[in-house]
Amino acid sequence: MLTDFKNSNVSLGISLSVTEVLCTIAIASLVKFIAGDLSVFMVLFFRYLFCIPLLLITAFYQRQNKAFLIVSKSGLVIRTITGLGSFGCLFAALQFIDLSLMTTLFQTMPIFITLLAPFIIRETVGWFRRVIALIGFIGVIFILDPSSENWFSLGIILGVLSPIFGALMTLSVRKLAKTDHPTTAALWYNIMGAFFFLIICVLN
Repeated sequence: MLTDFKNSNVSLGISLSVTEVLCTIAIASLVKFIAGDLSVFMVLFFRYLFCIPLLLITAFYQRQNKAFLIVSKSGLVIRTITGLGSFGCLFAALQFIDLSLMTTLFQTMPIFITLLAPFIIRETVGWFRRVIALIGFIGVIFILDPSSENWFSLGIILGVLSPIFGALMTLSVRKLAKTDHPTTAALWYNIMGAFFFLIICVLN
């Protein structure tokens, strides 16, 4: 029974991870499509704003008067900064590089998670996974083709920073989940994200 429960959790986790990747690619495609009409900061503002109502309803349904209660405020700050950094770099990079290249770069996030997990959340990662991660990283370098002219550009830098921030965000979410409810953490993250990019839009 316990084995079946663990297997179902693994299957659910894999399904949600695949769904997240597909949604991220879909959002990135939309951003690339409308990049000429709206600034990246405006797009990011609406991305966070539109998530708030659903999360607000879910948080009140699940936690009632504890919908906004956060125990680890420092963990939430780290999760917010890394999350904003990941999406900010992702959408900004799309202003300079092709969607296909950005998608490839963003898929390196599991590699960085594997490499950083032992240091940040003290999670044991076997040597086989480490070697596979390093091989994958070498493969990305070949895709970038350092021998080509002007390969090291602002778009590439932003494109690489996005999965790095994304990996840090994923690990911080894993750590934050030990003390706080995921819906409440996601609600605060999106509220702060909307507020942050609203200020940038106003200042621009």
